[in-house]
Amino acid sequence: MIQKYGRKDLLKEYPVPLYKGEKVSKEMEPSYPEEWKTPLTVNLLDKHQTIFNDAKKEAEIEKDKK
Repeated sequence: MIQKYGRKDLLKEYPVPLYKGEKVSKEMEPSYPEEWKTPLTVNLLDKHQTIFNDAKKEAEIEKDKK
């Protein structure tokens, strides 16, 4: 749904091409674009969010110790 109906508008606010064929202006292209061999899946996103949230909790604990 987002790709079909909302990506054009979303690219105006968040100009990062995610899908094949999407283009952004030259000044909005990343300086060091990266590609990964494996696609982002729901499971992989969940793992990344878990890592991020665990690190965030640890940082908050360390901050509270000070």
